[in-house]
Amino acid sequence: MDVRTDPADRDSQRLRLAPVDPPSATANTDHDAHARLSSLGLAVLTCSSVTAVYRSRDDPSAVAFVVAAYADLLLLLRCVRCLEGGNAADRPRLKAAVWCLATLLTLMFSYKVAAIMPLPVAVTVWSMAAAVCLGGFWALFLCQEPPSSQSNTK
Repeated sequence: MDVRTDPADRDSQRLRLAPVDPPSATANTDHDAHARLSSLGLAVLTCSSVTAVYRSRDDPSAVAFVVAAYADLLLLLRCVRCLEGGNAADRPRLKAAVWCLATLLTLMFSYKVAAIMPLPVAVTVWSMAAAVCLGGFWALFLCQEPPSSQSNTK
């Protein structure tokens, strides 16, 4: 019996039947490089924050702003990391925490920037901050997540 198939079907079967390569050593190296880069970024942020607190030591409101922004950013980064690797039960709570922390950080910096700008620019800064906060809310809570690849394999 001669069964003829479309060449495109043969290619898709060949792609589907190709053996999966074992994880390479470069995957581990990439993870280590990303971890080092993240650690470097955190070290620079910490150094910058300590320097800002030192220079503003005579202004308690500036010191409070730097400390609050630093703590907010650390919490935000931690929550994002937990959100990426967390289980499905914690996702709604982590999404809410990420959105609240990101909104707080956006509003804090918008307040500082708008305070030194003329009124038309301050209005623009606050409008952009509102757009970012509302866009984050839409992306985290209203936008549907694509179905995971694991749910398709049954």
